[in-house]
Amino acid sequence: MEIEAASGSNNKRCNMDENEDETYCGMDRGSFLAWEDLRVMLPNFGKGPTKRLLNGLNGFAEPGKIMAIMGPSGSGKSTLLDSLAGNS
Repeated sequence: MEIEAASGSNNKRCNMDENEDETYCGMDRGSFLAWEDLRVMLPNFGKGPTKRLLNGLNGFAEPGKIMAIMGPSGSGKSTLLDSLAGNS
């Protein structure tokens, strides 16, 4: 699994009124997260086969965008988020 996170370093100021807080244009702030061929395996403890929990997932998350991970119970939503967070 390879996870790439890149932070924007070109913080260009937008036009703003005197009373507004500081803002930035576009995707210059935040991190872009991408994953490719994500696989999670549950090792066999003792007897029994290794179980594949996630197999070959690709995806990305953009800064400033709302993203939903949806699916039925047991489909791997929490496993995906735990894997992206580096939790085992």
